[in-house]
Amino acid sequence: MVAISRANASNLHKHNKKSSDKRTTSMKNQVTVSHEKNEQSEKIVERYLECLKNQNYKEARTLLKHDFKHNLDRNKMETGINNCDDAINHAREVGSFDYEMVDIFSCGNKVAGRYICTVSSDHIPKAKPGEKVKVEGIMIAYIENGQIAEVWHQQDMLGLFIDLGMIPQPVNSF
Repeated sequence: MVAISRANASNLHKHNKKSSDKRTTSMKNQVTVSHEKNEQSEKIVERYLECLKNQNYKEARTLLKHDFKHNLDRNKMETGINNCDDAINHAREVGSFDYEMVDIFSCGNKVAGRYICTVSSDHIPKAKPGEKVKVEGIMIAYIENGQIAEVWHQQDMLGLFIDLGMIPQPVNSF
């Protein structure tokens, strides 16, 4: 327990009141953001993934903002995807992929989802070519003016590497 004098308590109360008043004024000047489900945003993300799946890069490009950001820098992994053109070129290199959106939900201008996709080892350095494995992940997309402005996602990379045989497994000795 901390003991403070009445004078210090009074000054603390005045300071907190001023800080509270500043926050209230600041909050009044901010734009109100909806925290409701946004089916239109969900459809934009679903349509973008469908375009990638079907290799419809022309339409996929229209669903991304020009200065699109792709945040896949888990563990300092560099993707080289810094804008819309980079994202579309990367998608072309990877080609068609199979995915299933297991869950999708939205809140305001953000869409989150859980997915399962099939990954080809042909696009993973040091992996044995010709293998296909399923990997689970989660993603969050930020929608701005009807386009995807930014995407963050995380995949089960450890599971992926184990399934591709890139991480040795201990042998049970019974």
